[in-house]
Amino acid sequence: MPKIKKKLVIGVSLIIILALLLVTVYSYLSVRQVIIKYAVSYAETISLDTANRVVAEELSRGEIDYDDIVKLERDLQNNVTSLEIDTTKINYLKSTISVAVSKKLTDSEDYVLSIPLGNLLGNEYLLGFGPRLKFKMQMTTTVITDFESNFYAAGINQVLHQIIIKVKINGGFVLPWSTGGFSKETSVIAAQTVLVGVTPEAYTNVIENYSGEGTGTVGNIFDYGAEIN
Repeated sequence: MPKIKKKLVIGVSLIIILALLLVTVYSYLSVRQVIIKYAVSYAETISLDTANRVVAEELSRGEIDYDDIVKLERDLQNNVTSLEIDTTKINYLKSTISVAVSKKLTDSEDYVLSIPLGNLLGNEYLLGFGPRLKFKMQMTTTVITDFESNFYAAGINQVLHQIIIKVKINGGFVLPWSTGGFSKETSVIAAQTVLVGVTPEAYTNVIENYSGEGTGTVGNIFDYGAEIN
């Protein structure tokens, strides 16, 4: 009997230890997942705020103006015939913005992630409750700045030309028990203008899904100012 009791105690002890081990591993994985989600969100927020702040500062200096970036060619009637983007100016601005964003992000490589205890427990009723647990986080980033030129129809003889700054941030972070990465992009209109062309003497509008009378394509064509024989 004593031997049976001893084996029973050992068996029960092993089961309890195994159960505690499983609970510990599950809790660690759950908490780790929550911490990583917070870290990604925190890193993305810091990166976007920094990028937007740097671009706003550059725009406020007045160094980014449409006439400084784009050179318009006109004919004798002052109509725009072509445009040329100053790539030297664009490359300078790309470098300036990328360096400024990287510098601000690396000035404080060590960040503190603060998460309420209730959020780590995985219970939705405890979200936001409990003391805040702080975790030190280190972050590294790579900043890529680019410019995009877009044209949009703004009327019969008008085109809206926009120069857009696009800042993409790829980064990684290190926490006491885990690592992760993130990628975020933001875009801001740097300059824009409306290019006015020659007003046409006649204008034809083709409506694909016209439901009026008439059959075929002829019923979908509307001419304004044109004389049809």
